[in-house]
Amino acid sequence: MSALLNGREPVPLAQIAAHVQMAPSNVYRYLVSFGEGGLTVQDPTSGRYGLGPLAVQLGLEALRRMDGMEIALRALEEARSLPNISGIHLNVWGTAGTTVVRWISGAGGSISLRIGEGTVLPLATSATGRLWAALTAPAAIEPLLSAEIAQLARERKITASKLNADLSIAFEEIKRIRLSFSSGEQHFGFDAIAAPIFDRFGEMVFSMTAIGNPTQADLRADGNIAARLRELCSLASGQLGFTTWNDT
Repeated sequence: MSALLNGREPVPLAQIAAHVQMAPSNVYRYLVSFGEGGLTVQDPTSGRYGLGPLAVQLGLEALRRMDGMEIALRALEEARSLPNISGIHLNVWGTAGTTVVRWISGAGGSISLRIGEGTVLPLATSATGRLWAALTAPAAIEPLLSAEIAQLARERKITASKLNADLSIAFEEIKRIRLSFSSGEQHFGFDAIAAPIFDRFGEMVFSMTAIGNPTQADLRADGNIAARLRELCSLASGQLGFTTWNDT
């Protein structure tokens, strides 16, 4: 299972076998058994293996029992009443990066959208990811961010240094206002705003991201949704013992 946890994408049988130092035929039998129990799934196209629904459910339950998870979930429930949003999700830093651990549909938005629990959001091209990239210790995010930037540079046919420069400016603004925004980057026709929740050590342990259609929801930096989202995250941070932000 650790081989699957360490991979951001589904993993081939040979790689799993090498990780556990077992013959592929033996590993295959284990994977079949795990799959029957819901711990693993096999991609029907590539044949690669990933975490199954039971593994995701177990991980979410472990997170729920963590110190602070109940506080964050209460804040998330309150945030669902933000005016005209399509939904809001709670995020943590997982082994594969910024990970959605709970999604709640909004109370007012009429345009539907859903982001599944376990979804890993990119650091460079999502409001949630940029928030974590800006406010998390560089050593934690550097390998993943560098890989994303290299891929984006190839796709957009621009230099990695230009992307790094643009992101550095964005990160400084996020640090200044402690909010992160995106417009249609992950889901066409939807904007997003993300805010951090800190623990008593001044480290970000959760974030909340509100999503809405800009024709309905006011997701501007000086709007009511931004102010209320930041207030809810600040209250949750205070309940976790946060007093002073650790500028990383």
